[in-house]
Amino acid sequence: MKKNKISGVYKITNSINKKIYISGLQIIFFGRFKAHFTLLKNKEHENTYLQNAYNKYGEYDTDGNKIWLCEVIEECESARKTLEEKE
Repeated sequence: MKKNKISGVYKITNSINKKIYISGLQIIFFGRFKAHFTLLKNKEHENTYLQNAYNKYGEYDTDGNKIWLCEVIEECESARKTLEEKE
């Protein structure tokens, strides 16, 4: 399976406060990660907790390191039922 076509559950971690956002039901993770950060940069993200944290911390720390780490927790079949169970 191509890396950009995997399905499953992923998390976004704030490296400063260590809080995490977990989601799933994604067919194309890396496109979704990009979409998250486009929405966050434009202050349009539907998750107000994630948006507020992004507004507070920004995208990079003072050393230029990314604050937000995106990781695939578990890959699974792309069947919606399987994805919902895993999430």
